[in-house]
Amino acid sequence: MHHDTHCTTNMAEKDEISSAETLKKFAQRITTSSTKERISLLENVRVCVSRPDFSENAVKGVLKFLSLTIGRYQDNRSRQAVRNLVKELAKSYPAATLKNVTSSLKSETEAQKKQVHASHGSSGDALFALTWTCIVFKEVWTANFKSDKNDLKNLVNVQCGLIYGALAAKCKSISDSTFRKMSSIFSVKKEVTAEYAQLLQDIEPSMYNLSAVAMLLKYLSKSKDQDLLTKLKDPFVEMYVKQILGSRSKPPVTVLKHSNELLRHLNHAEFKEKVLPALQKAMLRSPEIILEAVGSLLLGVTIDLGQYIQDLAKPLGIQLCSKEDISRHEAAVAFSSLAKQCSDSGAVEKLLTETKSGGAYAIPSASASASGPGSEGKLTIADQRISVLQAIGSASQNAVSGANTLESLSTTVAEKFLPLLQSEVHEGTLVTALNMMSLWCAKFYTNVPDKLIEWFKKGISLKTSTSAVRNAYLYCMNASFHGDTLTQTSKLLDILIQTINKAVNQSSQSQLVTEALTACCLLAKFSVVDDIQSESKMGLFWSFTMENNKQFFLQEKFLSSVSDEVLGSVVFLAEKMILEFPQKMTEKISKLVLL
Repeated sequence: MHHDTHCTTNMAEKDEISSAETLKKFAQRITTSSTKERISLLENVRVCVSRPDFSENAVKGVLKFLSLTIGRYQDNRSRQAVRNLVKELAKSYPAATLKNVTSSLKSETEAQKKQVHASHGSSGDALFALTWTCIVFKEVWTANFKSDKNDLKNLVNVQCGLIYGALAAKCKSISDSTFRKMSSIFSVKKEVTAEYAQLLQDIEPSMYNLSAVAMLLKYLSKSKDQDLLTKLKDPFVEMYVKQILGSRSKPPVTVLKHSNELLRHLNHAEFKEKVLPALQKAMLRSPEIILEAVGSLLLGVTIDLGQYIQDLAKPLGIQLCSKEDISRHEAAVAFSSLAKQCSDSGAVEKLLTETKSGGAYAIPSASASASGPGSEGKLTIADQRISVLQAIGSASQNAVSGANTLESLSTTVAEKFLPLLQSEVHEGTLVTALNMMSLWCAKFYTNVPDKLIEWFKKGISLKTSTSAVRNAYLYCMNASFHGDTLTQTSKLLDILIQTINKAVNQSSQSQLVTEALTACCLLAKFSVVDDIQSESKMGLFWSFTMENNKQFFLQEKFLSSVSDEVLGSVVFLAEKMILEFPQKMTEKISKLVLL
C-alpha cells in the first residue's frame, strides 16, 4: 500500500514538471513557422489547462504569448488550434480568461484603429482576434458565475476596435464572418442582446463603438426583435450625433458606412429633432471634417428628405463653391445623396434653386455670385463652376416617379443650362455642362423641347465650340433622342450629315472622326425610324459606315489613340449595324467589324 502511494506521488511530480516544461517550450517556440510544431505546442498546453497543477495565474501568460500568433498564423489549422486553446482556458478559468484576454488583445485593437489602408490581411487578423473574444463571451454567458462588470466592459471595448478592423477592408467574406461571429454571441440566450446594448452605452464613448452597434442592430433587425430595436434607437442616435456629427476629426469611412444600420431605422421626428440640428451645427462649425459624413448620412436614411431641402441645400451649396477640391467633391456627393432621397419634383427643383443664396438658379455662369465666407463674390474659378454643374447633373438621379413629371422637371432644368452655354468660353466647363445636361436630357420620353433643339443647331457652330465641345453637343443629342423622341432627330439631320462630311474630307484628324462617330451613333438609332423624307439625306451615313475605304473609326491608329468613352461608341455603332442592318453588311465590312 505504501509502495502504491509512493508511485502516485512520483507520477504527480512527473505531471507537474511536464506542465511547467510544456509552458516553457510553448513560450519559447510559439512563433515557429512549422505548422506541425505549432499545433503540437498548442495541443499540449490545451491538455495542461485541465490538469490540477495548472494555476489560474498561468492564464495571463498563456494569453500574452498567444497574442503573438495574430499576424503570424495565417493558416486555418494553426488558427483553429489557437481557438481550441482559448476555448479550454475560458471553460476552465472563465473569470481569469475574461480579465486577461482584454490586455492580450489591446495592442492589436489599437493597431486596427490606426490602420490607414486596411487590407484583406489586416481585416483577417482582426477577425481572428475577434473570434477569441466571442469564444470567451459565449463561455462567460453560459457558465454559472457572476462575471465582473468592468471586465465585460473592457472586453466589449476591445471588440469594438476589432469589429471596426474586420470590416475596414470591405471584404465580403470577412464582413459576413464578422456578423456570424457576433450573432453567435447574441443568440446564446435572450437576455444577452439587452445586456450587450447596455455595455455599449456604458463603455468609454468612441466613434468605433458604432461598428459594434451596427452588428447588434443588424442582428435585432434580422431576428425581428422590434421592441428592443425601438428601445435602443434613442441612446444609439445620441451616440451617433456625439461621435460622428460632433467629431473633431474626420470619421473613418467604415464607421460611416456601417452607421447605416442605425440610420435606416430613423423616422421623421428623430431626424428632424435630433439629427438635423446637429448636422446643421456641424456644417457651420467644421464643414471640411463633416462633409463626407453628411453625404453618407443623407444616403443612409430611408425617409424622404424633400421637406428638408430648405435646411440642407444652402450649406451644401456654399461648399460646392469652396476653394478646396476635396470639400467641393464631398459636397457634390452629399448633394447627390440628398437628390436621391427626394421623390417630389418640386423639392428637387427647389434643391437646384436654393443651392445659391439669394435664390438665383444654381447653374453658374462666370458672373454667378458665390456664397459664403471667404468667397470672392463671383464663381470666377472654373473648378468651382464645374463642381456646381456636376452636382446639378447628379441631381438627375432622384427618386421622382412618373414619366410625365420627370420629363417636365427635366425640361425645366435642361433649359436652365442654356444661358451658361451661351456665355461660357472655358472648354472644360462647357464640356462638363453638356455632359451634365445630357443626364437630364435622357429623361425626355415624349418630346425634346424646341428651344433645346434650336440651341443644339446654334451651339455646335459657335466659335467657342472646339472639337471637344462639339462632340459633347453630339453626346447630348444622343441622350435626348431615344424611343418616342427619335423622330425629332430629323430636325438636326443637316448638322449630323455635315459632321460626317467634315470627317470624310479630313480623315487624318482623329477629333473630327470622333465627332462623326458620335453623329453616326445617333443616325444609326434614327435610321430605324420610317422617315421617307429623311432617307434621301442618309446616303453619306450609309457609305461612311458601310464602305470599306471609309472605315476611319476601325483603323488601328484611331482606335489606339482615343478614350474608353469613344471606344464604347465604336462598340455601340458596330453592334447596332450588325443587329439592325445585317443585309447591308458586305463581307469585307463584316470582317473589319468582327476583327
